[in-house]
Amino acid sequence: MYDGDTVLLDTGDKVRYLGIDAPEVDHEGGAGDCYALQAWRRNKGLVEGRKVQLRYDEVRRDEHGRLLAYVHTPDGRCVNTVLLREGCALVFRTPKGFERFREFLDAQRNAMKGSKGLWGECRVQPAPFYLGNQRSYVFHRPSCPFGTQTARRNLVRFNSRWDALWDGYRPCRRCRP
Repeated sequence: MYDGDTVLLDTGDKVRYLGIDAPEVDHEGGAGDCYALQAWRRNKGLVEGRKVQLRYDEVRRDEHGRLLAYVHTPDGRCVNTVLLREGCALVFRTPKGFERFREFLDAQRNAMKGSKGLWGECRVQPAPFYLGNQRSYVFHRPSCPFGTQTARRNLVRFNSRWDALWDGYRPCRRCRP
């Protein structure tokens, strides 16, 4: 078990849950992201020691060589969806997309509306607006170099962090909007 969105199979394969991103656990002993330990514990409770079924989409491996999959428990639950629904993760949208994007976005929106998990626990210092990249689906604080370097044709402006997340954009890992 690595964190809230990655597991190690008995075969030695690392599986990254397709379409979601959980807060990062600091494996070096420092402070991780807000809600990282809770997401890790919930993931562990769902899959540790259990046989899971992997279902794939169009893209089967990420740039790190990990398998990308929808992970299902023996009772048929999709762990990716459970983690989104409970506010342990957010949608990880990429330019290539994935089949269950709408379902996952609905699960995230319901968690947001209900202030579940990270949506109720994690506070972020708001910015006056946010810059989104329509090509990468990442949003940034207005001062972030990655946001300010976005090509004009790909640039979208959000009035709030909520608006960006509601539309399925994910926060920049550098400026942490």
